[in-house]
Amino acid sequence: MASETDNEEGQDTKPPRKRKKVSEHNKKTRTFSTPVKLVRIVEASLHLAHSTRLAHAYILADAQLDKLHEHLSDLVKIFATDLHPRWLTYNYHIVLHIADQIRLHGPPRAYWAYPSERLYGLMKQIKTNRHRNGQIEFSLISRTDDRHRVATALENLPPLPLVTTMRAIIKGESRQGAKTMDDETDQGFTSSRT
Repeated sequence: MASETDNEEGQDTKPPRKRKKVSEHNKKTRTFSTPVKLVRIVEASLHLAHSTRLAHAYILADAQLDKLHEHLSDLVKIFATDLHPRWLTYNYHIVLHIADQIRLHGPPRAYWAYPSERLYGLMKQIKTNRHRNGQIEFSLISRTDDRHRVATALENLPPLPLVTTMRAIIKGESRQGAKTMDDETDQGFTSSRT
């Protein structure tokens, strides 16, 4: 009869776990290749180039937005039909909504102006207070973009009294709630600048 002292080296009495055998077929990286005509690759590249050019234009008309959506749709269709549906990821779904985002919020001035790029960190920090259906995203983006568009339009107008008043209102809204150096010196603080 074996006692507990027989296992003096501290070995486990449990049998070792069996490892699942992986076949050679599963060890290899799975790739797939499909013959694609060079004409279709060039066509996809042209759709991508044209849509990129349209998406980064400073001013876009509705007809240009429709053309942008057509080019992006054609690009995704080429990937889905000529390559393989596995090539389509969630990013291609987001790409199909770029024209809608530009309609809602205006053309982006840089890549970070796209709502999906600009709001990732911000949306994590904001309490939604029961905003539904993306209302908080729309209000955050449209207010900033509308203020920028109005300020740009006012800069191009002659200095009429109404224009001067509107410029002062917009500049006042952008500084509202923040202390400037002039406010601090009025309250008795001194500035190191002279």
